[in-house]
Amino acid sequence: MAEKLRPVYCNNIAQSILEPLLRGNYDDVNAICAEVQSALDAKKGIGLKPQKADFPAERVRAAIGGAAVKETAEHAIQVLGRTAENI
Repeated sequence: MAEKLRPVYCNNIAQSILEPLLRGNYDDVNAICAEVQSALDAKKGIGLKPQKADFPAERVRAAIGGAAVKETAEHAIQVLGRTAENI
């Protein structure tokens, strides 16, 4: 029974740590991209406001859930690393 609870427990811990971290990084990158886009648009006389992409929360949760059930920590890190790069 403890083996069945392990993925859920790991998933909860990973989600509580990783989702806020990834969300913060995502927001930082979006803010920097918006500033750069605004500066480029201003130089060309374009008056459009940059759009902000929504945080892909479901993709993050799916990746965290998938990584939580991996057999080794190294494999879980690889899965989460690829997900973080894509986000």
